[in-house]
Amino acid sequence: MQFEKDKTSEKWGERTGFFAAYLAFTAVLFFILTYFGKLPTEWGYFHVAGLVLAVALIGIELKGILK
Repeated sequence: MQFEKDKTSEKWGERTGFFAAYLAFTAVLFFILTYFGKLPTEWGYFHVAGLVLAVALIGIELKGILK
């Protein structure tokens, strides 16, 4: 007997995993850049989060274009 994959839960899990990895990577990158003094003084967490989000969205778009 063959069962069809549940696409709804699979997409939800993929998006949740992406968001969790995004938050973890952004936090680690922010702390590393802050520790080594590589961030401008007026920049905060949300500036780094925006930069990482821009890079991630560019990567997603390129993946869609090349597919």
